[in-house]
Amino acid sequence: MDCYDDVLKIYHENNGIDNYIDYMTDLINNKSEAL
Repeated sequence: MDCYDDVLKIYHENNGIDNYIDYMTDLINNKSEAL
């Protein structure tokens, strides 16, 4: 999970908190749909 966390950290730093939250929301929604 280290690489995954690094990607999220970079995404967060580059896009700011609002886009980070949107990204995480999409990620959670996609995982829920996959289940």
